[in-house]
This record gives sequence, C-alpha cells and structure tokens, in this order.
Amino acid sequence: MALLWAEGFDWIDITSTTLQLRQALRKRYLEDYLIYSSPDATMTAGRNGGSALSWGHRGQWLRYPALNPGSEHMYMGFAIKLLGPPANGFPIQVYTYNDIQFGIELSDDGLVRLTYGMPFTYFGLKVDRWYYIEFHVLAKSSGGAYEFRVNGETIAEGTGVDMAQRSWDGWTNLFQFGWSDFGTIVDDIYICDDQGSINNTFLGDVKIPAIIPDGDDTSNWSISGVGTNYQAVDETPVVAVGGEVWDDTDYLYASVLDTKDLFTYSALDSEYSGATIRGVQVTTVTRVTNPQAKTLIVLCDSNATEADVASEKLMWDEYGILTGVLETDPDTDVLWTPAGVNAAKFGIKVGVD
Repeated sequence: MALLWAEGFDWIDITSTTLQLRQALRKRYLEDYLIYSSPDATMTAGRNGGSALSWGHRGQWLRYPALNPGSEHMYMGFAIKLLGPPANGFPIQVYTYNDIQFGIELSDDGLVRLTYGMPFTYFGLKVDRWYYIEFHVLAKSSGGAYEFRVNGETIAEGTGVDMAQRSWDGWTNLFQFGWSDFGTIVDDIYICDDQGSINNTFLGDVKIPAIIPDGDDTSNWSISGVGTNYQAVDETPVVAVGGEVWDDTDYLYASVLDTKDLFTYSALDSEYSGATIRGVQVTTVTRVTNPQAKTLIVLCDSNATEADVASEKLMWDEYGILTGVLETDPDTDVLWTPAGVNAAKFGIKVGVD
C-alpha cells in the first residue's frame, strides 16, 4: 500500500469550540497529547466548503498517528493559508520514533528548506491565500533525496544528501506546527510511501471530503436506543462533545461470529463527478464490553464484491479506533470512481475470537 493516511477535518463541526476540537482529535486518534494549543485553536472554513484546522499562532502543533511505511520514502501534501507573515520555525518535523529525521524550516523573510539536505530557497508566501504544498523525502543518511513542490511546481530538489541525520534511516511519525504568529489554516492532508503500483508518488492537489452512513443495507447487529441501525452510527466518527466523554447514547452491539451490518453512505458532492478517487479511508469507533477477546472486521461491499478494510482483535474494555484505507474498488481492482464510491456499502462484522 502507498496511501497511508489522509485527513480533511470535515468530520469535525465547524462550530466546535477549542475544547471540543482537541477532544475530537484525541478521540479519533487515541492520543492524549495529539494536539497542543493555547485557547485559540479552532475549526474554520476549509477550501472545499467543509472544515479546516486553524491555529492561532506559531508553536501550536498536531501530531499525526504513528505510521507503518513500507520504505524510507515519504510523500506528503497539504493545503495551507497564512493569516499573517511567516515566522522562523519548523512547521513540519518528521521522526523515527522520538528522534527527528528531517523537517521543513521556514524563515520570516520567505525562505524555506527541507532540513537538512536542501539549501534555503525563496518562496514568497502571500497572506490569506491557499497554497498546496507537497514534498518527497528519501529518509536516508547516505544517498538521501528530496523534492519540494508548491501548487504542482518543483521549487527545489536534490539527491545524494543526508536526509536522516541519524545512524539509522526511515520515519514513523510526523508533527505539523503553526507557521505564523498571526495564525495558520491547514486542510486536505495526505501521506504516502512508494510501495505498490498506485499512489506511490506525488498525488497533486487533493481534496478530502467526509461521508457518513445514511441508510441500512444489511442489519443484523442489535441496536441500543431507538431508530434504525444506521442512525446509531451516523454521527461523525467521534462527536466533539467536550471533556473526556464519548457519545455512546446509541450504538450497535453483537457477539456472534460473522454477524454483519452494512450501511449506505452519503453521496459525494457533484464537484467530484469525473474526479480520480485516490482511496477511501474508513474509521470506526469500537469497544468490547465483556472480558472475551473479539475481532472486529470493517467491511466494504462493492457491487456484491466484499473486502476487508481493516480488522483488529479487541481485548479490553475501552474505546478504540479502527482505521483502514482501500486504494482501489474491490469490484474492479482499479482506482475508485465517484459512482463506485457512491454505490458502495461499508460496515462491520464480528470476526474469529
């Protein structure tokens, strides 16, 4: 697999308070310190009519989940808008576990580089404009490489340079920081490596909408509360209610092997008609309420062709997040089309104990 992770923030309500934002991100990624901010990190309007993450000043950060890349290569893209002049700092830092390997370094006079192998290059960021930034790094101390792009144009590149700065190579985790003392907005983030035959290079300017269950296809799980099965899971992946509170006023539950539920999902907006879909990322909130180990399987049904999106053995009485990516349509084995995404059903099944 090449597409490791994507985030568009549209699943978080644009009216969320700072506390609700922080708790939503922490719950989705199960990290107590996923996001750091003073009281002015909020949601705001994204590029695509949804939500985007807004930092109030430089130094606030968002830590992405630990990843499992198949190589030392990283491709990353994200949209950014500065609300004021840039400041000296490191808006991207990429780690191998707890040791920084490389990052983006920005100066307040418009210079930028990928530390440590790339020389400083002029990049005149203008305030209150969206840019789409992408970079590729081969994270090796010997024979490393980099390329830095803005709106599809290569700004700088190099080979045969030290892009690890450590006695070992590779990367596992990433921090993104605010870029400006006046505020920064980020949206539509992807991370890839170079494995597989698709999504193994720059993806270009991408948009990442959120879709949610809007109907029942197969209903075998039991429901807590009233309504139909999809209505128990049709909230955003984690509702931002503030505090350490999970929104489990209604939910689905099952324990018998192979018990399955499938849901239809809201359709992509018309602007995606004819677009190339690079992948579908499915996120499910789970919990085991008895001491027996259970396996949850997240499913996709595309034109009666069924595929596992992700699976995990759940062995403890606490909430968890199960996320998986399908880069291709299981029915065609090629990249998704908007029609294929709109017709697909996604759901859950109890697996082998």
